[in-house]
Amino acid sequence: MVIWTPKTILGKGNILAADESPTTMNKRLAAVGIPKEKEYRNAWREVLATAPATHIYAGAIILHPESFKILIEGQPIGEYLFDHNVAPIVKVDEGIEHTIGKYEEAITKGLGTLPDRLTEYKAQGAVGTKWRATYLIGENTPSHEAIYKNADVLAQYAKAVVDADMVPIVEPEVLMAGDHGIDKALYENQKVLTAVKNHLDEYNVDIGKIILKPSMVIPGLDYQGDDLYLEDVAKKTNQVLSEVFPRGVDDSFLSGGQGDEIGLYHLMAINQALNGFDAVLGYRRASFGRIFVNEPLKGWATGYMDRSSDTLAQNLLMERLKAAHLASNGVMHELNLSYQG
Repeated sequence: MVIWTPKTILGKGNILAADESPTTMNKRLAAVGIPKEKEYRNAWREVLATAPATHIYAGAIILHPESFKILIEGQPIGEYLFDHNVAPIVKVDEGIEHTIGKYEEAITKGLGTLPDRLTEYKAQGAVGTKWRATYLIGENTPSHEAIYKNADVLAQYAKAVVDADMVPIVEPEVLMAGDHGIDKALYENQKVLTAVKNHLDEYNVDIGKIILKPSMVIPGLDYQGDDLYLEDVAKKTNQVLSEVFPRGVDDSFLSGGQGDEIGLYHLMAINQALNGFDAVLGYRRASFGRIFVNEPLKGWATGYMDRSSDTLAQNLLMERLKAAHLASNGVMHELNLSYQG
């Protein structure tokens, strides 16, 4: 029986993020012509959980609490995933609690009910959890107050999860929104990650027992400056992680809204450029959502009513998870991904 730790999860593969809230998932279903109903949300999560690609290439799958009530072949989904060598992870932050300061920056909620929920989710088969905080780059943001408060909440969350003998995924997402350049992204990522590291240390959280889910260091979506090479993103991303975590940390990047191919090429470049930087496992993984599932969901929409398109969706997922596996091992290759239009 596998004992799931950060190293065994990431040692097997990348992480499939499928933890959208019902509201967000409904929007994604509607965008491809599928009714916004729980029946189809659960059916889609079942397609992902039973996919051969998930069993072969994913170290873990992150699910929304709603999904942990799904039965697959008579088994709770958490038990099913565990039996198929995939770590079941549950999202435990409860969205935005309130905004702070004159710029109304978001603070994530859920700490008050977390201990009871950890007991519940662990009984349902979860071996790990995920908590996301967000930071918006602007002229005056992220503020010191927002960086400090979110780091404190992330550290308290991680402490509770480690104490419950589970694996916490700590996700401080520096958003891609904005017109900032890569140097500004580097500066803000360094501030955010430094605060997170300091607060983890303050709460005596063993860094070896967490998975960090950081942003890649990339310009804002509206950036109008000079074109960047893959190597620029790779160097600055490795630089900030090495400087903040000089002894390394088990990490798995979020995509932040990057397109399928550019996100995967960035992952390749980061791993190609690891020489001289600290990476605990010798490589860096990804925890992607849309990059992995956007096209499979479009494929599934062609026959979701009678489930005739399950195999098509799973084949599209196989392409993407296999490509990410090669990318996270630093293997440079042409992606040749299929698209559903």
